[in-house]
Amino acid sequence: AQVIFESRSLSEILTPLNSRIDLISSGSGIRSLNQLSLLERQGLMMSLFDLQYKYDYILIDTRSGLSEYSLQLASLSDLIVTVMTPDPASFTDAYAMIKVLNLDFRRDQFLIVSNMIESEESGHQLYKKFTDVSGRFLMLSLDYLGGLSFDQGVKKIIQMQKLPIKQVPEGVHYNQVSKIVDNLVHQSILLRGTSHFWTDLGGVA
Repeated sequence: AQVIFESRSLSEILTPLNSRIDLISSGSGIRSLNQLSLLERQGLMMSLFDLQYKYDYILIDTRSGLSEYSLQLASLSDLIVTVMTPDPASFTDAYAMIKVLNLDFRRDQFLIVSNMIESEESGHQLYKKFTDVSGRFLMLSLDYLGGLSFDQGVKKIIQMQKLPIKQVPEGVHYNQVSKIVDNLVHQSILLRGTSHFWTDLGGVA
């Protein structure tokens, strides 16, 4: 919001989380962020160039749903990670997002994370079910990054606005997060030298 409406740079609004990770918050409860003009969206994209040589990885967390801005950012990304839960609404939303990105933006590779699952096996089953449904109607590739079990203790830590892997740096949740991160890094290594993000971003902006 400060970048768009106050002419601040992204570098000015960074929140350091530790020596190697910074956060850029979009802002919460700001209605005008849902009604950005084309010019404002393009300006925000241009501001991303401030980050081009500062980080090894940039993770963009888009909101759920099919907003044009979320779709555009996802379509530009080197890797697209879709997080779904066993809830039918989440399953449907994930399918809708991937379908639009596949048919309208010609993206054919997606990474899947199963969230709030009962067990590792149920996570794989959710992924397989999604793969079966998607394979009937779409031509694409889906790879499984891993699953996150539902944990009441982790939920309470999140409600306290703390990071579970820092509060409980061992155990099931930590191991599951570590596995997903390792798999994601592996996928990014496979793309090394082939990224078109900054080039494509310049074309859109």
